Amino acid sequence: MDLAVEYANDREVFGQPIGSHQAIQHPLAEHYAKLMAARQITYEAASKWDDGEDCGMEANAAKLLTSEFATEAASQAIQTHGGNGFTREYEVYDIWQNMRLTQTAPVSNEMVKNFIAEHHLGLPRSY
Repeated sequence: MDLAVEYANDREVFGQPIGSHQAIQHPLAEHYAKLMAARQITYEAASKWDDGEDCGMEANAAKLLTSEFATEAASQAIQTHGGNGFTREYEVYDIWQNMRLTQTAPVSNEMVKNFIAEHHLGLPRSY
C-alpha cells in the first residue's frame, strides 16, 4: 500500500498526480480499510494468546483475511503502477508473489476455512 500511494502521489499524467483521480483513490482506500480490519483481528488473536485464552478462531480468521487482503492490495499496487508494477525497480510484483504464497503456506486458506466451518459453525468435518 505504501508503495502504491507513494507512486500515485509522484506519478504525473497530464500535469497532475494519478492519485488525484477516484479510479486510483477508491481501490487503494478500499484495500487499506481491509488491511486495517485484518490487522485488528490479528491484534485480537494476539491479545487472547497473551491472556492464555483460546484464540483459534481469531488466529485462523486473521490468517485467512490477511493473506487474501494483502494479496488483493499487492495486486492493486501492481495495477496502480501500470507496466512499472512488473519491474524489479518498483518491487510491487515481488511483494505480490510473497503475499500470494501466504494463501497456500504454511497452511492453505482452504484448511483454515475447514477449521472455522467445523469448530465455529458446527458443520461436519469435510476432509
